[in-house]
Amino acid sequence: MKSLKGNKSTSNNAVTKELNRQQELQKLLMEFYNTHPNTMLPHLPEIDLGAIKYAKKALYELFNGRYKFSDKQIEILCSAEECKKYIHRNLGIIVPTELAFEKKVKERYWRKNTVIIGEKEYFVFSQWYEASQKGDAHKSDVMQLYLDIAQGIV
Repeated sequence: MKSLKGNKSTSNNAVTKELNRQQELQKLLMEFYNTHPNTMLPHLPEIDLGAIKYAKKALYELFNGRYKFSDKQIEILCSAEECKKYIHRNLGIIVPTELAFEKKVKERYWRKNTVIIGEKEYFVFSQWYEASQKGDAHKSDVMQLYLDIAQGIV
């Protein structure tokens, strides 16, 4: 019985940590939007959406919006190594559609709705989880991606 309580406590700590991180990132992003009123970086969706809906809406608005990605940014967003900090896997946030035959693409990316960036078509990573699931991609990771784009890190 003690181990169950310990797991619940750990889960509650993960949720608290994720919610605190979301608040911190939201504050930083609001500062960015306030100091850059003409930015082409879209605003994030309402925080009360579930993790999957939140990520999908944020990412599709980002990739289908007016923000123009450089070739270097696209390279970073396709890089498994560069994207580990956002999705905690050896995958890119976007992957060219010609890789659709690979099993990991079929399992980990939205395949019905592609995005076109520049002249190339991409699938978008789909494995986003609520705060109670440690070690996976969460809302705060989407927010961190937006902040890193805003700050020129991506």
